[in-house]
Amino acid sequence: MTWGPAAGVDDDEHITCADLQQMVGQEPLFLLDVREPYEYAAGHIDGAVNIPLGTLQARIGELPRDVLIVCVCRSGRRSLQAAHLLRDCGYGARSLDTGMIGWSQLT
Repeated sequence: MTWGPAAGVDDDEHITCADLQQMVGQEPLFLLDVREPYEYAAGHIDGAVNIPLGTLQARIGELPRDVLIVCVCRSGRRSLQAAHLLRDCGYGARSLDTGMIGWSQLT
């Protein structure tokens, strides 16, 4: 499946931790951790790529356009900003609604 505005992705900006847990390993997606390197080093979702929010715009070309990008941060605020930026640039992106706080409660 192709993600992005042209592919008919709905306007939902978030993905729940439970939904992401089901998708990991089952659906093609790109996990983008937008926290600072020290936060990422303290713990992250397996397979997530760390590009801090402050550098995302300059590194946007490193991201795939053909899969859903799930943005992750500590609580969901920075990841929502990242998802908005990516969607404005034509990427299919969503924010993990409760971030690593919610994710750590599942695992």
